Amino acid sequence: MVTQAATKIDPTILLIGAGALLLLTKWGIEGPLREAKDKVNIAPESKEFFGGLFQGAESTHSFYEDQSGSPNPPIQDWWEEASGYGSLGDWADRGAGPIRVTSGTAVPTSPIIGVTPPSQAARYGGAVRDFFTEGKLLKAIDPFPDWN
Repeated sequence: MVTQAATKIDPTILLIGAGALLLLTKWGIEGPLREAKDKVNIAPESKEFFGGLFQGAESTHSFYEDQSGSPNPPIQDWWEEASGYGSLGDWADRGAGPIRVTSGTAVPTSPIIGVTPPSQAARYGGAVRDFFTEGKLLKAIDPFPDWN
């Protein structure tokens, strides 16, 4: 027993839907889906945010491969070994030794160092870290700021 409403369905909508499905299968739906997935993917930014939250957001330093602007820079191995020691006075105390340079008879010059700033997500994570660890939270919710 077929009802009156079921017999009055307009087949135009079904034909348009079938045509759209055929066009999508012909031209492929993978391209737009891949682009949408890349735009919606928050995993890289989340990783950077949590890195800033747990470790802080700091710039990283690297030794440039092209040292043509520095006449006699230290060799990369020495710079990488000594860069974790802090100030110049700490290097000799911790065993970094003399500055090994490209030309041993010339005066050592400063190496060309690249600085990579933290990403925006890492800076936001670092700001949240600072908010909770530096006492800014208690200052923000203190009902009596004038009391000592």
